[in-house]
Amino acid sequence: MLSRPVLIADTDPHTIRILPRILSDHFPQMVISICTSVEDLSYKLKSCSYGAVACSALNGNAFDLIVKPIVSQEAALSVKRALWQGKLLRLLASKERAAYRFLQHMKMFPLAVKMEHEFAHKLATYDKTRNALDISIRLLLNIHEDRSFFDMAADIERRTKEQALDRLFKLRQVGLAH
Repeated sequence: MLSRPVLIADTDPHTIRILPRILSDHFPQMVISICTSVEDLSYKLKSCSYGAVACSALNGNAFDLIVKPIVSQEAALSVKRALWQGKLLRLLASKERAAYRFLQHMKMFPLAVKMEHEFAHKLATYDKTRNALDISIRLLLNIHEDRSFFDMAADIERRTKEQALDRLFKLRQVGLAH
């Protein structure tokens, strides 16, 4: 919960003195940053990401209000709620990104499966054609007279199948990556 620092931005010296101590007492591992001017606040907000920001001015994006005079338990509870709110918002955004990536994958998945089936069909057609050619060649030639021709045909067949399987593997990897 406390992986990000908390920024206290106030011009009141009493608040700057007491609020960090209250938060440190309730959250010993909390990193607290302090600023006392608008310029310092602007710089710190640009240079770091904070889990919660406690400011003396209430604006439209405020999550909660720390009432003055500061009551220790209420101030700590307010900051704790703000930290949980920030964490919840980050988790929801992460969930939305994951859901979007999943939907994109599911849109691509049917195309990849279709491509794999088409390729498997073409490979089966190739095998049928090659077998038919092999039978025709055997009928035309006497196997004993031209043994080297069949050795060469077997090499071509083996290499062609390897190339086809390599292409199938690459298509499948591309389909799975999307």
